[in-house]
Amino acid sequence: MIKLKSILEQEQPSKPIVIFIAGLELDGHPHTQQQTNLCKPNMPGFDVQGYSWQNAESGIQISENVAAVILFSKGCKYWKKFAKDNLTFCIEPYNSKNCCASNYKGFPAENMFIGPTSGRGKGIETSNSINESGNVLEMHFAAVSSNCKTIATRISK
Repeated sequence: MIKLKSILEQEQPSKPIVIFIAGLELDGHPHTQQQTNLCKPNMPGFDVQGYSWQNAESGIQISENVAAVILFSKGCKYWKKFAKDNLTFCIEPYNSKNCCASNYKGFPAENMFIGPTSGRGKGIETSNSINESGNVLEMHFAAVSSNCKTIATRISK
């Protein structure tokens, strides 16, 4: 009985953590928690913790239990701060008029997900182009769900 009791009292191992750094929160954009909620259901088995891109410079600690860091839109700007053993992913960083492509030199192309317009990353080196059509803003945020699912498959291996 004592052995069973000690097994039951043991702390359950926590889920691996995925850090999600959200994009802008302009009028008409989902706020950080809503953007994080687009990612969460597509990352089964992971504890997705969302942060505003505005907090990317401070207050976010990468522990050993972090399985991946996903940066979205404006959050991608901070990829060098969170580079983690090829487990850092960018979804649709801003690149209007090819202004920012050079900022991603050295970022693994297989971990970069870009959309079909410069506002959604077109022009940045990638192995993962997103070609869906529709309302640009809606598709931009829909990219979080579809790409988090892809990322979850990759990091679960």
